[in-house]
Amino acid sequence: MHFCAVLLVSSIMSAPWHQLASAAITVGVFGIAGIVYTAVVMRRVSRQSGYELVIENWLFHTALPFLAYAIVLAASITLVSHTVDAEFGLASAMLLLLFIGIHNAWDTVTSPAQDGTHPTCRHMHGASGAASLEETMRPHQTTLPVSPCPAFRGRRSPAHRSTRPATRSHAARAAA
Repeated sequence: MHFCAVLLVSSIMSAPWHQLASAAITVGVFGIAGIVYTAVVMRRVSRQSGYELVIENWLFHTALPFLAYAIVLAASITLVSHTVDAEFGLASAMLLLLFIGIHNAWDTVTSPAQDGTHPTCRHMHGASGAASLEETMRPHQTTLPVSPCPAFRGRRSPAHRSTRPATRSHAARAAA
């Protein structure tokens, strides 16, 4: 969401507007939409009970996005009267949203691997996802050279392709 927000505001501000007030109104509507979106996220997060959010999650999923969209709204209000200051405000808000998006994407990717809920980690940690420190630190050993990557689940890793038995191609199987 935040990556798209940065792209949209960049596009709006790069467009050749006949009047700066038109750009200000468009960015202002976007700022209001961002604040409403953040309020919806805050409400959903406060209602869920499966996981208690730590301060970092509250900060990056609710507080900082709200601040960024509030800056966007404030910059849109002052865009015509204080153009340079408003543009710096928009730029800082977009940079903040970009950093928030990077952080949240990284957090989304690494959290399942760290807590053992990712499908490739469940076989190492058991059904509960819990493992001892020794089990977690020990290299994973399998009888077949299978890649741990979810995209290659059940396939041999690229390093072991030379030992793979020859099979017919998809086209040859379809023709048979």
